[in-house]
Parts: sequence; C-alpha cells; structure tokens
Amino acid sequence: MKRIFSPFLIAFLFSSFLMSQSLYLDKERFALAITPSFSFAEDISIHALGTSFSLNKKLDISVQYSSIHLQESEDQFASKAVGIGGALTLWGLKTQEDFPIEVALSILGSYANYEDFNSSSFGAGVTLAYKKEQSNTFNTIPLIGISFIPFTQVSRNQNSVVSDDKNFAFQFGVGFFTNVLNQSKFVIEPAVSFDSSSNLGASLSASFIF
Repeated sequence: MKRIFSPFLIAFLFSSFLMSQSLYLDKERFALAITPSFSFAEDISIHALGTSFSLNKKLDISVQYSSIHLQESEDQFASKAVGIGGALTLWGLKTQEDFPIEVALSILGSYANYEDFNSSSFGAGVTLAYKKEQSNTFNTIPLIGISFIPFTQVSRNQNSVVSDDKNFAFQFGVGFFTNVLNQSKFVIEPAVSFDSSSNLGASLSASFIF
C-alpha cells in the first residue's frame, strides 16, 4: 500500500504547482481560476477539477476535487476513490529586470476516501518560476517545484497507520499562456514528477483565469 501513497501522487492530487494563477497576472488584482487536470503514473490515473482565488497577485487559495482510479496489479486490487485537498501559496520574491525569478511558498493538505480505506496527508512546497518579459501571442514560463510531505496517515476499519517517512517530490513543467477576453488568461501546464523513491509520473492541466 505504500506505493499508492507515494508523495509524488499526493503532489499531483493537491499541489499549488498546478494552480498558482498569481504567476500569470499582469498586475495586482483579484482573480479566479478554474483548473481541470489529468495525472497518471504506474497503475493509477487521476481526473481533477480545481478552483483558485488570487489576492492581489500575492496569495493563492486553492481547492481541488479528484477522482482516483487504481488499476489491478500484483500489489493491489482495482479501486476507485474521491479526494479533496487545498493549498495556500504565498508569492514572495518577484521578478526584477536583472533577476527574472519568482519564488512561492505553499502549505498543502489532502484527504482521499477509497472503497475500503482512506488517507490524509500534509506538507509544504516551494515553486521557482523563470518569468521574463515576453511580447508573443503565446508565452512560456518554466517551473520547478519541490514538495516535502512529513505526514501521511492511512485508516482502514477504524485502525490508523501513520507513516514516519519524510518524503520529497520534485516537479518540472512549463506554463504556456495567452491573453483572452481582456485581462483573462488561458494557461496549459504539462509537468513531470518524481519522488525520493524514484517513482515517476506526468500531468496536464488547463486553467481559465478571470
């Protein structure tokens, strides 16, 4: 069961990396984003729909609902689950003309309810973005994310098991975005991810920022 809850999957489910719309805003303002996404790895696929609210291009508050599908394998039976999670993301260092890097700190939490057990987790993350002034119709922002998951708990039949493992997840992606309808944005973010146990996965999200 440990492989199911590897931290890179938790990062897929509830990561601010996919839903930090403050990064794409042109100026300080309030903004709302709707983000459908799809993630997959060995024996698992995840469909998710999230929403995120930006406060003056500095703080993102994100919530995400997920449908999780586990395929049958040597280690597990086929199973389905629903999950919900949230993130608070604070953008600190902003782009300067001679240093086009933006840095964000995030607090992440998740809960998933499977057919015969449930899980919860808590962690934190850092996102680095290379944001250089661009004047093209379609622009790009490379992203690097690092998440630390110190707490994971699995409960089955009223018995809980808390993992003592301290795990890291690493994500690499790029945001492709363009202006639509005045100040609104359309963003596509493909990403790959691996954790400290060398598990690999990939995800694709599309955000509409109003």
